[in-house]
Amino acid sequence: MADELARLTGEDISIHTLNNWVAPGKDDRCVPLEYAGALAVITGDSGFVQVAVEAAGLLVLTGEQSPYYELGKITAEDRARAATRKAILERLPK
Repeated sequence: MADELARLTGEDISIHTLNNWVAPGKDDRCVPLEYAGALAVITGDSGFVQVAVEAAGLLVLTGEQSPYYELGKITAEDRARAATRKAILERLPK
């Protein structure tokens, strides 16, 4: 894992560095968030990224989930435009 993380990030990351990041007794050391993308690729799981950002009210989407989000956003925008259109049409003289 350390070799692959080093390859993906271009940084010098050793197994000792990884061990320090995850060691229960080393609370003063944590995985730098700038490595999150590479770690998600290596592990095939973005769950730890979600945990890192959920306190800020953010959500992590996978590439597979992204189109559903985009479709939902477009649908919500269409509904808002339709409501605005209706309100404008009601103000027009008949």
